[in-house]
Amino acid sequence: MNAERLAKNCVFIAAMLSIVCYAVAESELTWMVLALAHPPAFLGWWLTERLGKRPLSKWLANAAVAGAVLWAGYVVWATRLEVSTFCQFLILVMVIRIWDTKQAKDMAQIVVLSVFLVVGAILTDTRLHLALLVLATVPTIASAAAMLHILTSLERARRAGAGAGGEAIAVSGATARHLGAMLTLGLAIGLVVSLVVFIIMPRGIGLRALGRFGEVGGARTGFTDTVDLRRAGPSQESEVAVMEVRIEDETGFPLGSPEHALYLRGVALDQYERGAWTRGQARASGNYQLRPGVWQDLSRRTGRRAVIQKFTLRDGGANSPLWALLSPVSIKSEGAGSVRFSRWDEVIAREDSQGRTGRVEYAVKSYEPPVARESPLDRRRTPPTFPSARVTELSRSVLLAAGLEADASKRAPVLDASAAEAIESFLREGFEYTLDTEAPPAGVDPIEAFLFDRKTGHCEVFAASMAAMCRSIGVDARVVAGYLATEYDEGARVYTVRERHAHAWVEVLTDNWNWRTFDPTPPLDLALAHKPKDTIAAAFNRWLDSLNSAWAVSVVSFDETSQRKLLGMNVNPSLEIQEKFMEWAGASAPSRGQADGRRWIPGLGLLSLAVGVAVLARLASGVRGARSRSRRVTPRDARFYDDAIRSLRRAGLPKPESVTPLEHAAALGERHPGAPGVLREIGELYYEARFAGRSLSREQVERGKMLAASLRGLLVR
Repeated sequence: MNAERLAKNCVFIAAMLSIVCYAVAESELTWMVLALAHPPAFLGWWLTERLGKRPLSKWLANAAVAGAVLWAGYVVWATRLEVSTFCQFLILVMVIRIWDTKQAKDMAQIVVLSVFLVVGAILTDTRLHLALLVLATVPTIASAAAMLHILTSLERARRAGAGAGGEAIAVSGATARHLGAMLTLGLAIGLVVSLVVFIIMPRGIGLRALGRFGEVGGARTGFTDTVDLRRAGPSQESEVAVMEVRIEDETGFPLGSPEHALYLRGVALDQYERGAWTRGQARASGNYQLRPGVWQDLSRRTGRRAVIQKFTLRDGGANSPLWALLSPVSIKSEGAGSVRFSRWDEVIAREDSQGRTGRVEYAVKSYEPPVARESPLDRRRTPPTFPSARVTELSRSVLLAAGLEADASKRAPVLDASAAEAIESFLREGFEYTLDTEAPPAGVDPIEAFLFDRKTGHCEVFAASMAAMCRSIGVDARVVAGYLATEYDEGARVYTVRERHAHAWVEVLTDNWNWRTFDPTPPLDLALAHKPKDTIAAAFNRWLDSLNSAWAVSVVSFDETSQRKLLGMNVNPSLEIQEKFMEWAGASAPSRGQADGRRWIPGLGLLSLAVGVAVLARLASGVRGARSRSRRVTPRDARFYDDAIRSLRRAGLPKPESVTPLEHAAALGERHPGAPGVLREIGELYYEARFAGRSLSREQVERGKMLAASLRGLLVR
């Protein structure tokens, strides 16, 4: 294969691999991206490179790029700037460039687009399989960038008059080995430098400097913070792990077992409207600053037994819930941070002002059962609050069948728990569990459709219906969304919680002013749904997930805590560097404090930017100067050579850069018989001054000037 074809093929392969990287990162759009991008790209490449066609004229290609820009601008205006929109725009431009005539500059644009597309893929997904794909793509892009030099050289030779000889250049084995050795050395050095920077680079400095562009993370799980019963369709189960949980007592003795399921609360929903349970207006809550390794009290409640829950979240969002059992009283984090705790619904949420995401480690202490709250009132009575006469009548009939008073004003508060148990049993025994649901008919409340018509649904429908029935008879209830941890590893003594373990249940306010957990979903169906799959495919998925977990913990979530552990440091390296920098900035101000010293930071940034621009300008001028020197290296005493070259150019006989003066003199014999001898003598004098390094004598200089004038006269005739 000749050099030009090899270089262009390398660029095309790099572009196709970068599209594959983004398609894999967009797991929900993988096949659609590949189907819409790869066939047009391959067709355009075949037409332009194999058949030598030019499907798009220059103006049409530019018009297509302008259309892509307008489309991307409209999407950003209609929604917001996201990594996915940016990457899809890059793919559009890349495919257009492939259909266009490809010179070295066009190929360079394709390589640059490939680099940005790989970066966008990394921002979109951080799983192991994408990392392996990127690891295979980056050397290909680097090779394509190196091959661009060959394309540039071939085009320069062709423009200089080498003709078709530029395309006949083949890559020898020695040259290929040399290029391969240089590329391998560069990649090895880059890997070592990247590893060192990865380990010691502080995290958090400059974070969010560009706003939310490229922000990735958050609770990408099966959990949702609302229960919307209007959704329909089959629910897809996922084996992706969300967290690991270890529970133990205050002495460190493990309390978990395969028979003991954990109801891990994420959010409590107490407002029902138009077929959806949501969280009502925020009640009294407090913000707490956490110090690494120190317990922070959230509540003064006590109980019979303390249960410590140690969580490792794979990917915690900046404002995601912090899961816990019911009645949390204190929390401890492995790193510094801030949390928000609502005393009413006992929900803990993470609050990171810098928007950091990734692995989160923390522990929560809860008491079970908690001690009853003290209140000057015996028990507040909750009036019926669910606005459905049909649901109210059904709930009253369930209580009457269980021998309980249906009228809330006559029923003793101590019997509210028994009333909730009767409703729970009614739903468990008379309804069926399924993951495939249908949307309710137009104008029909989803809960009524479930209770009176469908009688089949998933856990959210069961929980929503029980909370509605409890409220219709004056029992205060709320829907809780979270996870049901059932997969227990007896060897590691931890629970593995996956996306398919997302669950919804009910909490009822009992007579002792404590919330109690109820689960109306049929137990056998629930256990079967949460039981680990024994198929080969499920086992393979769990194995892949274990690899992804190791990758996420060791690389993706390598944060300040991991740095301290690896480097044996007791101080957060990021905070230490930032504090020293701020101290220096504060000391730089003659009469200001540390806070005022921060005003120097923008000025310092502008100064650094100005210095960088100046350095780049100096380098650019140096490159231009080097190019001009390479083009004009004629010694001062051989300027007659430049006069001869200008005379040839004016006569329409320019000397190509790749041709020597003696070779060009031989080519002039047919058109100007007298010119070759004159040009040959001028060239010999030039060689003596330029390459032999000897100064010409006065006689030689005069002879050269006379020859240049003679050549000008011969060319004019």
